[in-house]
Amino acid sequence: NSGWKDKSEKTHKDVFHASLTYDFTIAGQVWRLYFHSDINSSLDPTQRFYPLFVLIAGFFFSVLLFGLIYSLQNSRKQAVSLANQMTKDLRRSEEKLRQITDTVPSAVYQYSLDKKGLQKFLFISRYAETIFGVPSEKLINDFSLVWNLVLPEEVEPLVQSIKIATESLKPWLHEFRIKDAHGNLKWIHGNSIYDKTL
Repeated sequence: NSGWKDKSEKTHKDVFHASLTYDFTIAGQVWRLYFHSDINSSLDPTQRFYPLFVLIAGFFFSVLLFGLIYSLQNSRKQAVSLANQMTKDLRRSEEKLRQITDTVPSAVYQYSLDKKGLQKFLFISRYAETIFGVPSEKLINDFSLVWNLVLPEEVEPLVQSIKIATESLKPWLHEFRIKDAHGNLKWIHGNSIYDKTL
């Protein structure tokens, strides 16, 4: 049972044993505070009550420690709850974006080009499969699938157009031909705006 339990007793005519225990539960774990002090009545008042002062100080310290543990436990629960809520909100936002872009008869995408020249799609709508003949999930995992569809004579002009756009920080506009995964020849009109925050 939780609560203070006084186990004080006098075991000698001059010695008084003072002890207190308190049980409490935090996050399913049972904690016990235990305080003990021997008071010798034959000592002068200062020496006699020194252990009692230590006992009282220990009690207040333990109360502060308990408050800290309890506060940390609550803060952890609040942080976990907030993280879960943010995750749910993010998933809802992503799903809403996906629903909007899937209704556009074009490949809506977010493209990244790092300083080492590594290219990848951060996002691309499902309509990309209609254009390239390759599922959007595969294009996100492997950007080279797009380059493999570009006609050989179109590769260098395409590379240069991307280079100019990234260096000038101006919108990228370029038309080039591909053969989709089913062998169909297609003209692609590329259009994007540079975002330095990515």
